[in-house]
Amino acid sequence: MSSNRIELIPVTSAYSQNLHIQLSFSSLVQLCRFEVQQNRLTEVPEAMFGATSLTYLNMSRNLIVGATFIILTLKGEFPDAFDRATSLTLLDMSDNKLTLVPLSTGSLKKLRNLNYKGNLIQLVPTSLYLDEVEDVDFSNNLLDTFPKTISHFPQIRSLRVSCNRFSTVRLK
Repeated sequence: MSSNRIELIPVTSAYSQNLHIQLSFSSLVQLCRFEVQQNRLTEVPEAMFGATSLTYLNMSRNLIVGATFIILTLKGEFPDAFDRATSLTLLDMSDNKLTLVPLSTGSLKKLRNLNYKGNLIQLVPTSLYLDEVEDVDFSNNLLDTFPKTISHFPQIRSLRVSCNRFSTVRLK
């Protein structure tokens, strides 16, 4: 479904006039890979994480706004979405309009690749622990301090943080 003009992913049996499709992610128990990059999505629907076999999620190059993603996460409307994505190993949210990294990202215990490149992120939560992550990309954001969270990623092999606003780097 990549490289289209999708603005909304209908996640229940509700009919969408724009897409002419019906999806119920909870019934897609074998879905492993979901790619909706380069569309016009503005939010991450909670129900899509009903596909518990999902290992690869690419929502890059959309219009997902920090406020939409974070409000849904912090106000409880999107409370456990990542908690249910227990098999996710790759999360690509690059080139959106995100301003923060949701704390629920830390629930992705099997995550190996994390990409938040090209957003408007100013801060990476210090309480973000990802034991299995190996590849992290926070480049092209608005970070002015080096993410101390990196010390919480014991398996990290590749870290990209270029094109931010760093003036100094402190690892401890």
